[in-house]
Amino acid sequence: MQPKSTVIELFPYRYMKYTYQSLAQSLGIYHYYRENKYPTTYSKEILRLVPNAQYCMQHLRCRGYARSADVLIYDDDLHYIISLMKVYLI
Repeated sequence: MQPKSTVIELFPYRYMKYTYQSLAQSLGIYHYYRENKYPTTYSKEILRLVPNAQYCMQHLRCRGYARSADVLIYDDDLHYIISLMKVYLI
């Protein structure tokens, strides 16, 4: 990727991986991310008991369970992505 490129990551509910954030910063790449606001399936509802993504990421079973969920793009996520595109298209 070239400098000033943009990466947008969408994560499942209660899963947030910051791995590329520092890499992107060192390469001069813009990095944005969002976590799904809700579990995407009924079987993942138990994740609502977890206080936040940072807590879940510290526990191997929680992290693996959250990671296996689907990611859905809601209207507000789409608006967020479009708003970032407008910034760089101008």
